[in-house]
Amino acid sequence: LMGFVFHTQYATNGRFVVWYTTTTSTTGAPNQRQDRLSEFRARNDAPNRADPGSERILLQQADDAVNHNGGDLHFGPDGYLYVTLGDEGGGNDQYGNSQKITKDFFSGILRLDVDRRPGSLAPNPHPAVVSGAYRIPADNPFVGATQFLGRTVVPTQVRTEFWAVGLRNPWRVSFDGPTGDLWVGA
Repeated sequence: LMGFVFHTQYATNGRFVVWYTTTTSTTGAPNQRQDRLSEFRARNDAPNRADPGSERILLQQADDAVNHNGGDLHFGPDGYLYVTLGDEGGGNDQYGNSQKITKDFFSGILRLDVDRRPGSLAPNPHPAVVSGAYRIPADNPFVGATQFLGRTVVPTQVRTEFWAVGLRNPWRVSFDGPTGDLWVGA
């Protein structure tokens, strides 16, 4: 378990989000370590207990190293879910994740619309994304990107979920109440 957060409307909807590592793959790959972001609901008959059958996987990706998983979760002042992700581990960015926005979900902070509000966008296709599980806030910084670090990128391959990129291991974050600024411990 890397992170856990109650939905801002938990008292009425019973939803909460968990970021954890498993060896159960949605693609059938046996014994491959997977980082998984899932939403659960509280049980109707016992509201202080989770319903294990309510898991709705939001995204899941293979992770080749055991360290630098990030994992802090917060709902921001804007109501969107912020998810921190490390660079997949290894030394000196050995997997090359910190300088890419078209590969996987590593080395950054995601900003997701788990309520699927009107005006939010569908995520670009990717094996880690569970279709329809969440949407992308239209004002995320890499929506429509055609350039990144001086190189051309194909907009349909950009991980528009990213809100911030290039982080080694953002394992804790906090929103400043008065300003709404996000502070990151990496």
